[in-house]
Amino acid sequence: MNNMALSYTAYREALQRLNPEQRRAVDLVDGPVLVLAGPGTGKTQILAARIGRILETTDADPSNILCLTYTEAGATAMRARLIQFIGPQAHKVSIHTFHGFCNRVIQENKEIFNLDDLDPVSDLESAEFIRKIIDDLDWNHPLRRRKMRYFDVNGLRKFFDELKKEGVDEEEYLQRMEAFEASIGENPDNLYKKGERKGEIKPSVYNKLMDPLRRSYEASKLLPKYQEILQEEHRFDFQDMLLFVHEAFINHEELLLAYQEQFQYLLVDEYQDTNGIQNAILFQLASFWDQPNLFAVGDDDQSIYRFQGANVENIEHFKESFLSPFGEAFEKERIVQLQRNYRSSQRILNEADVLIRNNIQRLAQQSHPNPLHASSDEANFDQNISVLSYEDGLQEAAGIAEKIQFLHKQQGLAYQDIAVFYKKHSTAERIAQYFQHVGIPIQIVRTTNILEEALTQQIRDIMKYLQLEMQSPFKGGHLLHKILHFPCFDLSGICISRVHISVQQTIAQQIEAGEERFDGKNYRLQWLSHCKRLIQRAQSSQEKEAFAAIAESLQSLDNLIAEAFSQPLQHIFNSIIKTCGMLPWINGQSNKLFLLQEINTLFDFLKAETQRNKALKLKDFLHTLDLLDTHDIGLRMQKVIHSGEGVQFMTLHGSKGLEFDTVFMIGNDHKTWTSGVRSRFKLPPTPESMDSNIDVEDARRLFYVGITRPKRRLYISYPLQSNTNKSLVECQFISELLAERKDDENTQHHSPQHIESSVYADFLQQSLEQGNVLHADPNNRDMLQFALDNYVMSVTHLNNFLKCPLQFYYLNLLRLPSPMSPAAQFGSAVHKALEVLFDKYSDAQGDVQLDQSYKAFQRHLQRNKEVFSQEEFEDFYSYGKEVLENYLQQHPVSPNTNRRNELKVKANIEGIEIRGNIDRIDKLESTWHVFDYKTGKFNNTYRPFNRPNQSVVQGTSHHVAQYGGDYWRQAVFYYILLQYAHHPIDIQGTVGSVQFQYVEQKGDKAQEPHFVDISQEDVSAVIQQIKEVYGKIQRFEFEGCGKEDCEWCSLHQSTSA
Repeated sequence: MNNMALSYTAYREALQRLNPEQRRAVDLVDGPVLVLAGPGTGKTQILAARIGRILETTDADPSNILCLTYTEAGATAMRARLIQFIGPQAHKVSIHTFHGFCNRVIQENKEIFNLDDLDPVSDLESAEFIRKIIDDLDWNHPLRRRKMRYFDVNGLRKFFDELKKEGVDEEEYLQRMEAFEASIGENPDNLYKKGERKGEIKPSVYNKLMDPLRRSYEASKLLPKYQEILQEEHRFDFQDMLLFVHEAFINHEELLLAYQEQFQYLLVDEYQDTNGIQNAILFQLASFWDQPNLFAVGDDDQSIYRFQGANVENIEHFKESFLSPFGEAFEKERIVQLQRNYRSSQRILNEADVLIRNNIQRLAQQSHPNPLHASSDEANFDQNISVLSYEDGLQEAAGIAEKIQFLHKQQGLAYQDIAVFYKKHSTAERIAQYFQHVGIPIQIVRTTNILEEALTQQIRDIMKYLQLEMQSPFKGGHLLHKILHFPCFDLSGICISRVHISVQQTIAQQIEAGEERFDGKNYRLQWLSHCKRLIQRAQSSQEKEAFAAIAESLQSLDNLIAEAFSQPLQHIFNSIIKTCGMLPWINGQSNKLFLLQEINTLFDFLKAETQRNKALKLKDFLHTLDLLDTHDIGLRMQKVIHSGEGVQFMTLHGSKGLEFDTVFMIGNDHKTWTSGVRSRFKLPPTPESMDSNIDVEDARRLFYVGITRPKRRLYISYPLQSNTNKSLVECQFISELLAERKDDENTQHHSPQHIESSVYADFLQQSLEQGNVLHADPNNRDMLQFALDNYVMSVTHLNNFLKCPLQFYYLNLLRLPSPMSPAAQFGSAVHKALEVLFDKYSDAQGDVQLDQSYKAFQRHLQRNKEVFSQEEFEDFYSYGKEVLENYLQQHPVSPNTNRRNELKVKANIEGIEIRGNIDRIDKLESTWHVFDYKTGKFNNTYRPFNRPNQSVVQGTSHHVAQYGGDYWRQAVFYYILLQYAHHPIDIQGTVGSVQFQYVEQKGDKAQEPHFVDISQEDVSAVIQQIKEVYGKIQRFEFEGCGKEDCEWCSLHQSTSA
């Protein structure tokens, strides 16, 4: 017996404080033990106490004990507690994360692993390796996309990681998939219930279940190629360390025996969060004994990391492997359920139990039927859980702020004892702003991607501008207007607009005079010359200085272009920061420390890339940043808002393991808890999970974690309306808490809350004035009068205005230059091919039609090659022929003398000039039918064919419900054009339907053409929209839509700052 622990008072006192269940777990020193430790039951205490008990009652040395934890923070906390119990000997106990333990095995056995020449692979390198794999796929491979070739890179990267975490190869994937396929017929919901096919599997259900798995199976076949590239490039990834050790334990029996001999006692914390490969290594270490000294502590109700590979089923596997084979009595003795909670009131625990009992995949459901028992000083705190609904997110912020201020000022509750939890960071942004507005101190620590931060985006835009100008003089003109509005230049937005409009006036006059159409190639020179002209005409010294400052900034950008040709990349970066005045601007900002950290993070990455590639050019660096964006990798840094002893803001995932007196869980609407990006690749469901809805059960566990953090008070809230005015309802888990509620139960659902206060009104006013409204400044009207006087409306203008008036203002009125996207240029090439086909070859043979239309497509693509990357050009170039071939198969072309292609039409509606380009119009008998070609995948999410106020279905936006869908409006607009067209126009007869043809669709998934039959009610509605929008344009009324993701509202906010 080893008595080293007996002399430590803290250890003896800890033993005495253990409750009977905890003491039983600690005293079961030998053999397997599974402890189900719910929230607040003191699991860290019993892990440390058990280690002390092992040392006290056995001959084991501290070095014979291995404790595995989920996080480094958990390992540190465990060692600190152990030092209190057994003193310096605690340092001899091996406490590691799984990765830390595997790294130790590798370092101690280098001759076996031979990994000295391998470096960890970066996320970016991983993405680049997968791009190589995709490039090598056959054209007809299921994962080879015709467009957006690299769309699946990020999904494959995560899927490969998941396969490694679970230790699944191609063969095992196929076995799991076949097992799942065989089980589909066991679910009655998947079968026909009557008729001739009664009892058969429904094909639609079968395909829905199996298509993603077949796609994923094809992806699993690519993992060996990925591993091969890693080896060739002398790289390994984070999961490979575990795979290396797992395989070494299989192939080197003496290695496994050495660690089994050393570690006679195994303990694992947060067992529910282990993944497949971690569990496999644990079982390898325990495999020497029938009844290993293996102590696992976990709670299947708190398994919230499935997205990181965690597998709640491991708890069931532990029971089946180490307990069940030895009989029911042994199993009952060795499963210890901790039922005393030392954190929360009984009311909170009762409601948490009501919620989590809805989960099917739950070991605790079988082993303990009762909720946790409150055993803390707060056990009898008599306050119900409050469920609160508010009109919208801003009202929710105001309501929660009022309650927190009351708790702090009236009941003396410290701010740091209050926490605000949320599922997504975006939910908290407006509430955090409001708290700061009303003076409530807050603390937020979150990881942010600096590529999404405004300052980094501005530096990138300047770099893009320099690169384009280096590539071809004046090619970056479309970025100039935007760059000059960056706050670091400190220029007058009004004067920038005046220069821009002056340039546009000159262009308009050149076009009117019949001169060659302006192509943007001398855009910067135009700006400089017009600046000088406006300086001379300036009415005041302030105006003169403002225009001179613009000219000076333009000259600074010219100087940067010259430097970019000759200076190394790090020098260019520093020159941008200095020349554009970024450091003085940063120094004047309240968050200057964060902004400096942001710049340093970007510069550190640039330095690392230049060290990796000494010949790195600006173009290469920008491409690297684009790859980080494309594959959702980003550049991460910690963003901290710390206001002394403030209210703690954190995600629900971040709240695990913490406790607070009072918790507010916000933003708990149905959409927030059900929306998310679903992976295109996944593992087949296991037999244990087939009877449960995995995603819902995982989400319920996360909600459960949140509601078990508070000691005394819990408030759960949700908005009734989104920021885009869509109606919202409470999430499923609130409904479950409220189901069959009686007056004496623990959850109280309050009626919708409405907050009215001067502070709230002030904040609301500030929110409305944050740049979303463009005021009708007389100077602005004068500057734009030339455009307003000659304005002709198109359906694109109308749609843009209805989406966001600021989008129309910048794109169609100011006419900010913008490059065409590859997808749009591909669409133009297809339109050109169809125009040539119907114009010249409608009476030719099918192969001639395809050949000639494809040649027209190729010519257009070649002329605009600079828009595409090399890979995009290759993909689109080949894909075009496939598109045209499929189109001709689905829409055979025959001669028609009464056909018009690319028809340009103008009309006048009650004094309003409108215009449009119609792709094709065919006359059949006495009726003309309009055809519009659409490239891209048909997406009915936004209900493009809905009429205004058409019965709203879920997913219909407020915009569509109010104004109708864009395609419906386009069809009616074309009808109006033809009915009111200026004469002469070479058509006679009535106008029938408008047909939208989806050119890229093929095979069984082809989208049928959509016909829009126009009614007089439709015509009246669109004419009314035309009149209302035209009136607002003439009155210079441009109010932003206010949507968080609207680039035009964001642009206007930045230019109005």
